[in-house]
Amino acid sequence: MKQQSVSSACTSINSKKLPAIYSKLSGLRNCLILDYGCGKYTDHIKAWCTDRNITYLPYDKYNQTNETNEQSLQFAMIAKAAGMPVIGICSNVLNVIDSDDVILAIINDLHDFTNRTYYTVYEGDKTGTGKYTGADSYQRNEKLRDYQRFFPGCTIIKGLIIAE
Repeated sequence: MKQQSVSSACTSINSKKLPAIYSKLSGLRNCLILDYGCGKYTDHIKAWCTDRNITYLPYDKYNQTNETNEQSLQFAMIAKAAGMPVIGICSNVLNVIDSDDVILAIINDLHDFTNRTYYTVYEGDKTGTGKYTGADSYQRNEKLRDYQRFFPGCTIIKGLIIAE
């Protein structure tokens, strides 16, 4: 996998608040979710998933253990190969990455492990001018529609990029 020049480890801040993407996907039931870039705090997300009979697979290169990440990817791969619905969630991850190549690598990974992935991005100041916001954080400041260049043929509905 290509390396980010900024780790984005410090951008994991929601310890209790459910990421907004989950309220947009409240109809999901009986599937697996691979939450790519889930951050450090996942107990509240796991509880949301349990209430919907969803198997939750956390993955975060910087905020989860290597063992957790490997188990999540392996489980997702086996489930997808068995024909089970594996949904990818990538919430406010792409916007903290300063390299287009790394963004494409993430999208390709998710395509390999999931049947469908939902992406959200934080648009920041919407200028399209990326900037470092701290020693270990970056913000692209791009509008949602600007990310379409990474997703040929994708659908955008209600603030979600949907890639299959």
